[in-house]
Amino acid sequence: MTLPTSSKPDSMKVEEPTVSVIMIFFNSERFIAEAIESVFQQTYQRWELLLVDDGSADASTDLARSYARRLPQRVRYLEHEGHRNRGMGASRNLGIRHARGEFVAFLDSDDLWLPHKLEQQLALMSAHPKAGLLCGATLYWHGWTDRPEDAARDLVVSPGTEDELVRHPELLTRLAPLGEGPAPSMSNLMVRREVLNQIGGFEEQFRGLFEDAAFLAKAYLTTPILISGSLWDQYRQHGVSCVATVWPEHRRAAHRAFLHWLEGHMRSSGHVGSAAWDSVQRALWGYKYPSMAALIGLARNPALQSRILIAGLLRSILPAGVFFRLKVHLGIAPRDPKSQRRNRKDQAIFYINRGQTYIGLNQLDHAVADYRRALELDPDRPEWWAALAGLLLDAGEIEDGVKSLDRALAIRPEAGWLTLRAHAMMLLQSADEADADRRKPSDVGPEWPEGRLVLAQRERGPGGGYERAEGCGPHL
Repeated sequence: MTLPTSSKPDSMKVEEPTVSVIMIFFNSERFIAEAIESVFQQTYQRWELLLVDDGSADASTDLARSYARRLPQRVRYLEHEGHRNRGMGASRNLGIRHARGEFVAFLDSDDLWLPHKLEQQLALMSAHPKAGLLCGATLYWHGWTDRPEDAARDLVVSPGTEDELVRHPELLTRLAPLGEGPAPSMSNLMVRREVLNQIGGFEEQFRGLFEDAAFLAKAYLTTPILISGSLWDQYRQHGVSCVATVWPEHRRAAHRAFLHWLEGHMRSSGHVGSAAWDSVQRALWGYKYPSMAALIGLARNPALQSRILIAGLLRSILPAGVFFRLKVHLGIAPRDPKSQRRNRKDQAIFYINRGQTYIGLNQLDHAVADYRRALELDPDRPEWWAALAGLLLDAGEIEDGVKSLDRALAIRPEAGWLTLRAHAMMLLQSADEADADRRKPSDVGPEWPEGRLVLAQRERGPGGGYERAEGCGPHL
């Protein structure tokens, strides 16, 4: 095996590191050298690199050990006892326990840092001594393939547009998964080591999905956060990341588990009754009372409010048979709207409302059918396509889910939908690999859709967080 040559290894002066860089990895031989080299290319050089092996079985283990042997003052190789796979949280915690720097930064083993990342972040942390954590903009990087059509999909996502010190726990309700803003990339963060010790590092019970969300939630509740619009990392979009093995079959169940954990953490840390607590309770309410949530969703629809009010008044004075026919006319009775004289958009809204009711009742097959009917009538609704994609992914219909996401993205690109599509493609790639193991080489490809075939050819068989890098092992 040939070790890639770093540009400055022999001339680096050995000093006590200011920044401990933690890179966890699992079977990352394809991308890890490029990620490591992006650390060596930093304009700020007082760092140490901790390469944490999460039980790899490919050449990435030997490559990481080679870096550590060559530059023992700068690079250290760590692994779990018995070369076990323990998950992303446990691997990052192992790195934190061995960190010597005042600051800690994370880099997933398939992502890259821009050369000025550490220098600019340290300057900002120095200028804002009260900030415990810093995050900025991330490039969702499709163009690493050198294909023009992929480069055209590159997208910069940022939790803010300018430098802002945000008091805790405001970001908990501003950013995903509770808020509407995008969550920062793990490869983008810089954290004071004292804050990591204060919040207890990563929650090892989350093996993949919501691992980064739980960590960030603890930070949001504990320390002021400095957000910036500066771009510092490239988040590689591909089909070989950890989410391919950890993405749950039922995302709603995983989200519910995270919310219950967050509720318990906030109760034990004294945040009951706060605005953030109220936001968590609102998010949990739909899981605790799904039927009621579905009914309230219908009641909040302006197109139905007046009809429901009128129906309620007339119900007390009309015979049951007359009242039922009136309900059909008003669009409240669950009758096929094709028999009623409405335009196509009204019919589509009828199906969406009924589909939401089915979701609340956990009748997902009926919900999918109604969403599809609605989109046949009114196909220019990206939020409906994205919602249908979520239902299909929950049902294990990954290809159809990806197609629905593509329809949504073609109408309106959204960072959250791009992330969901990346997750779905990882699942698809994982399934393709399992299927390919049962096929002869000549059988692979012709019957697969073009997009999957490209991935199968280009990818070896992606933060958030959520979770993206090749840099961790198969979980759950």
